[in-house]
Amino acid sequence: PTAPTLQEKLTRMITLYVALLDTFDRSDEYVRIWLRAPHPDLGNRTPISCLEEGHLDVVESLVRAMESGQPS
Repeated sequence: PTAPTLQEKLTRMITLYVALLDTFDRSDEYVRIWLRAPHPDLGNRTPISCLEEGHLDVVESLVRAMESGQPS
């Protein structure tokens, strides 16, 4: 989509995806598995469900914590 109102969110989603690829050794398959796996820091919800509900910031925070090696 090229709508200006969507550009910031799309940029954040792309940045999130690249961070996940870096975290999971460039494996798209592992990223897809992680997105669909319930996570305790998300109340046992899946990251993809949080993204679908518009909670990009929560998933971004979780990925930043993973990148920095913070325990869950």
